[in-house]
Amino acid sequence: MEIDARGSGKSLSFCCINIDNIFCVSRLTREGLGTTNLACIASERNSIGVDIDPEIVVLANQWIKKKGEKVNTIVDRRISDHLNFIESLSDEKKSKCYTNEPHNFLVKTRQETALKIKRMKSLSMNNGTFISSYED
Repeated sequence: MEIDARGSGKSLSFCCINIDNIFCVSRLTREGLGTTNLACIASERNSIGVDIDPEIVVLANQWIKKKGEKVNTIVDRRISDHLNFIESLSDEKKSKCYTNEPHNFLVKTRQETALKIKRMKSLSMNNGTFISSYED
């Protein structure tokens, strides 16, 4: 288990925990209100949002629930932007691309060949925890 935390006054400004998986822990603020957590949901990653102000937590949970309904729009846009980028490449550059196996489209790096971007099936809240499931 790795923990990296940085303090700012009385509050935790940033913390990242890695436990056999990718976890992102972020301090919730009025400015962010869970944007890191939403990015983790869209990327099928685990995250934990914390704040010492209960009002911020309530606002962040409301914001994540509202914006969480649009996660598939984010995922679809990521794929569409990628396909447009690949389409803009010259034939010579396309010939140097790899094929992403799960989606069967061209990618620029070998690391992307197994990347599977899943659409979210559901987002629910249980005891203050967002639980998301993804399409196969």
